[in-house]
Amino acid sequence: MLLGSVMNKQTKPVLSSEVLDVRLFEQGAGVVLSPEILERLGIRPGDKLQAVEGADGEITLSRFDERRARAMNFARRAMDEYEETFKILSK
Repeated sequence: MLLGSVMNKQTKPVLSSEVLDVRLFEQGAGVVLSPEILERLGIRPGDKLQAVEGADGEITLSRFDERRARAMNFARRAMDEYEETFKILSK
């Protein structure tokens, strides 16, 4: 069963596969990423990851990008605010 994919710095799917163990920690659960995956993601301990669920239900992990997150939030607010306008324009 495919649970998701890991994206590298250039957002290209990683073709290799690695089984990750889920471990319990004081504040929840997590997985331990190998040095290879950390390098491919371009992350270090303490960095943030973003999990995004696609339309097909696949979950993709990528390095959290604050600038991209702000842009996406702006776009979502615009879509909500102008929903009716976009419906009319799409006809």
